[in-house]
Amino acid sequence: MAYEVPQELEYREKIIFGLDFEQLIYAIIFAPLALIIFFKTDFNQELKIVLVSFVVILAGGLSYLK
Repeated sequence: MAYEVPQELEYREKIIFGLDFEQLIYAIIFAPLALIIFFKTDFNQELKIVLVSFVVILAGGLSYLK
């Protein structure tokens, strides 16, 4: 039995933690930003959580939804 493999098949190499290169770049950019907002700012706790959540959702959206 012969199977036909589609020509437009795309494989993205996983580098670390199951992330490909583009997703890893987004993680490298946004993770320090979220950590700085959470640990180094003088905002109240609720505002920190909202800002960090926004940054994490933005990073996830950019890396997984393109």
